Amino acid sequence: ASPAVSEPCVLLIGEGQLADATTRALEAGGTTVVGLHEPNDQEIREALDERIDRVVVISRSDHIALRRALVVAHVDLDVEIA
Repeated sequence: ASPAVSEPCVLLIGEGQLADATTRALEAGGTTVVGLHEPNDQEIREALDERIDRVVVISRSDHIALRRALVVAHVDLDVEIA
């Protein structure tokens, strides 16, 4: 028997049509999506656990996207950020 392969898990930070479309596309491809709409730093920290493989940050504002990406990187330098 082959070992069980867990499906990838993405933390998606953001809201709106692009975030919704991204969630649908990821889920259609077999990825589990954990969504945070407008998280504070603590909520981001709490969501970053061992099951998260990647983080996607979606925002209309560059400074908000950058800030959230920096919080993610501060908590887990090894997680992939898109």
